[in-house]
Amino acid sequence: MYTREQLIALVQDHTATHETYPFNKTNSHETIIWTVMKHTASNKITAMIFEREAVLYLTLKLTPDHVDEMIKTRGITRAYHMNKRHWITIAVNDTEATKQEMLGMLAESERLTKQ
Repeated sequence: MYTREQLIALVQDHTATHETYPFNKTNSHETIIWTVMKHTASNKITAMIFEREAVLYLTLKLTPDHVDEMIKTRGITRAYHMNKRHWITIAVNDTEATKQEMLGMLAESERLTKQ
């Protein structure tokens, strides 16, 4: 089981990213806190971390073929707030994906957002 802080640390430990909070405006009605991990070289979004209804989520960019493959795994869906052809959302603590698979997808997301 991961906490939000542990998941942020995991992403930072395995990618060249920095933490940002661009969607959390003080006057927003949004109650979800979005942690956006941006690639240090390109400043593109590599990963997004958020909690909704006590479920911790990680959103990553994958190749379209890999997205099609991974959405067959329990706990992984097309990212509803991103391009569904390229992005997935993982229910981190409620998925059949292993830590190694998540790290592989994280590396792929970093590679795809590097430039």
